[in-house]
Amino acid sequence: MDPPLDPHHLVALMHKTIGHHHHNVSRHEDVVEKVVGGIIDDSNTNRRTFPVLDALASISVSEPRHQVVALALQLRSQERRIRLTIAENDDVKDSLVPYLTRVWGKQRALSEEYARQRAAGEDPQRWDGFRGDSPSMPPDVGLSLRVDIFREIFQYTMQKNQRRGGKWRHRFAALVRQLHKVRGGNLHGLEKKLESAFLGLDHAYYLLSKQSLTEEDWLHIMTIMSVAADRAKLVTEDNWTCEMLANELKGR
Repeated sequence: MDPPLDPHHLVALMHKTIGHHHHNVSRHEDVVEKVVGGIIDDSNTNRRTFPVLDALASISVSEPRHQVVALALQLRSQERRIRLTIAENDDVKDSLVPYLTRVWGKQRALSEEYARQRAAGEDPQRWDGFRGDSPSMPPDVGLSLRVDIFREIFQYTMQKNQRRGGKWRHRFAALVRQLHKVRGGNLHGLEKKLESAFLGLDHAYYLLSKQSLTEEDWLHIMTIMSVAADRAKLVTEDNWTCEMLANELKGR
C-alpha cells in the first residue's frame, strides 16, 4: 500500500486525547531524520505515529477470533510517499488493503474539506505554518463523509464488534440493574454517566442488529456511540471513584 500522499496527511489522522485535552505534540513538528532502511527510529516520532498505527490496526481486525494485525510505517521523504506495511498472524486478507485504501482516501477527503472550511473563514492566512492543534469545526462540516467512514469501518469489523458486544452487554446490564437496586433508582454523578453509557451502547447494539440501515440510521448510531463513548471515558478516567463503587457493589 503505497499511495502518493504527503506524510502530514497521515499525521493529521492522529487524535490522541489525554483527559479533556489534545495530545500536546504538534502534527507539524520537523521529523528527526534518524532513518534506517526507511524505518524511523526516534522516540518523539514514534510517539506521534503510534496512535494512528494503533488505530489503523484496531480497525483492520474483522474476524471474531484469533486474528492479530500489526502495522509499520515507512516514509519516503524525497518521493513524498508513505509505505504502510501490514502483517498478520495468518495470511493478510485480500479485502484488507482495498478497505484501508478506501478509509485512507475518505480521511484525506475529510482533511481537504476541513482545509476548505478554514480557507473560507476569517483571516485564512493565519493558518499558514500554524503548529498548534487544528481548530474545532462546525458539526455539520464533513458530516456525510464522517458517517461514510464510520459505516465503512463498522461494516468491515462487524463480526469482531458483535462478539465484543456480546461479551459485555449482559454483564453491563446486570451491573446497571444492581446499581439501580442499591441506589433505589436514584443515580447521580459518575453513576448516572455509567447508566447513560450503557443505554447508549445498548441502543446502538440493537439498531445495528437491523437487516438494513439507512443513512439516517447510520448518523443516529454514530451520534449515540460517540456520546456513549464520551460518557464511558469520563467514568473510566475517575479511577478512585470506580474502585470505590466496585468495592461497594462487590460487598452487596
